[in-house]
Amino acid sequence: MLSFMIKALLPICVFIFGIFTSSCYVLAQTTYAVVVGISDYANFGPQNGDLHFADDDARLFAELLMSREGGSISPNNIILLTERNATRANILRALSLFQQATSRDRVIFYFSGHGDQSYLLPYDARPGVVLFHNEVKKAFRQSAAQTKVLLADACKSGNIRRRTYTQAPSTTSSDVNKNVIVIMSSRANQLSQELGRLRHGVFTYFLVRGAAKEADENRDRIVTMQELYKYMRQMIMRMTQNQQTPVVFGRFPASLPFTRLSQ
Repeated sequence: MLSFMIKALLPICVFIFGIFTSSCYVLAQTTYAVVVGISDYANFGPQNGDLHFADDDARLFAELLMSREGGSISPNNIILLTERNATRANILRALSLFQQATSRDRVIFYFSGHGDQSYLLPYDARPGVVLFHNEVKKAFRQSAAQTKVLLADACKSGNIRRRTYTQAPSTTSSDVNKNVIVIMSSRANQLSQELGRLRHGVFTYFLVRGAAKEADENRDRIVTMQELYKYMRQMIMRMTQNQQTPVVFGRFPASLPFTRLSQ
């Protein structure tokens, strides 16, 4: 049996943000990212909702983005919010970063923590103080970015209202102008696990390892979205003994790069 810690049983529901069509996609020249991780909630406690590694997950993902493997993204283009800094007001303010993106750029929203069917829970969550999915959706819609990526490490994150794909899209996906990629940590009826021996959530651990090198199946120094999801799914299911299956949905070419590896 795996010795693991389970994230609280709170579903997360995410919508796909606008999708348009064209004959090709353009690799993002600049990436803007908002990275959020909350373990110690202001109004929760160890017995009723606090997590263990969500803040560490967020820091690990931000470090990936700034590394050579992650694209050497400028710290000026990354807003990292953890623990008491990840309030509702601060997250909303951070999302305005996406408005700096041009039509050749990429934006990424990463969240590790709790959520429910129509909202995410900020550090200061309480009745009436939540981050609605529509507010994240609005930030994506207001961005001119070519590629928009959402990554969520939360329980039952596959509980979505749009069509989901349990395998990466095929190379026959046609005519995409605006790429939208959503990868959720688990299916609607599953829990997302934190492993003490990893010191991270299983989803984020393999997200980062895959993006940094291990998902590059054909060794061409490019980790595509298809390769990344395939690797994550295989490794997460193996590590959790098939108790957690990440899901991906959206619309994008299977060959869309997520990271380019250094020589």
